[in-house]
Amino acid sequence: MRKLGISCLVLAMAALLAPKSEAGRKCLSLTDFCDRVQIVTTIVGGEQGVELVGLWDWTCDGLTPVPMAGSGGAKLRFAGSMPNGPTINWSANKSTGLTDVYETSDGRSESPLAVGIGFVLKNGSCGFSRPRTGKPLNSLR
Repeated sequence: MRKLGISCLVLAMAALLAPKSEAGRKCLSLTDFCDRVQIVTTIVGGEQGVELVGLWDWTCDGLTPVPMAGSGGAKLRFAGSMPNGPTINWSANKSTGLTDVYETSDGRSESPLAVGIGFVLKNGSCGFSRPRTGKPLNSLR
């Protein structure tokens, strides 16, 4: 599991450092929480269509991002493992601007962390170099 986390982090960092013209870089910000997810999209074709890698600023300090990976389309679906904790699964619907967030400890059963949270998806970087005020989504755990 640790090797997977390190591999995802290396992949996410490489993708985040790619030029914007190649990367498809976007920032997902939750409207009621201070969390941000830096997403890089890559068109891979086939059944998956779009691959996502990114970093979730789950503490809102810009210092401890969690690697994320998933797929895109009308709904962005991605997941990342919390340090010493559960895996967090996201499903963000671009047409409604709402996301559902679930946590799982065993990979099979999910518990809702927050459902129907508003989000804004913008082109460009999230700017993790500056902390954000407000409560993180993790405060609901």
